[in-house]
Amino acid sequence: MAKGPDFYAPLTIRIIGAGGERTFDANGGLDGDAAWNFVQQVEVYVAGQSVALPPQALSANYEIDFRQDSTAVNRLPWYGTPTAQFFYYQGRGSVPSYVRLHMARTSEPVHDTWLLATPSLTDMVQRHLQGLQPVRPSQPRPAIDSTALGFGLLVALALLAGAVLIRRGRLLAVAAGRQANTA
Repeated sequence: MAKGPDFYAPLTIRIIGAGGERTFDANGGLDGDAAWNFVQQVEVYVAGQSVALPPQALSANYEIDFRQDSTAVNRLPWYGTPTAQFFYYQGRGSVPSYVRLHMARTSEPVHDTWLLATPSLTDMVQRHLQGLQPVRPSQPRPAIDSTALGFGLLVALALLAGAVLIRRGRLLAVAAGRQANTA
């Protein structure tokens, strides 16, 4: 029986980003090694071990989808789970890459945890991105500075009040002129 990269073969990996995806076979070679290492890491998670949350700076991500052919003898550890999603957060500078696991088994609640991405997984993802842009979460709308808004409203009210007073002054002057002409 095969061990290592071919253990879960045939295996297809899909990396999904903003506006596209990249699909490739991970059966042997560098991609097979990376897939094998990642599956082993997920098995450790399934056993109950995870790492701390990554820094807030990592928000853009790629979804990674593992597809196993029905002819595979050895099933992936998350086989049969209704939900098994993997999100790759690419590291920047001194911040390493992370993978968010979102998994559920039929009789259990959803588990959401983070794993430090192995160097082989990071290399595999980088090899296949080919310009694919990450999915960026929707950004909150910037808050309006209440001081500037308040000052703007005050100026607008002052202009309006001035226009009303000028108009009233003209109306009074016209009315006074009419009274003087009738007297």
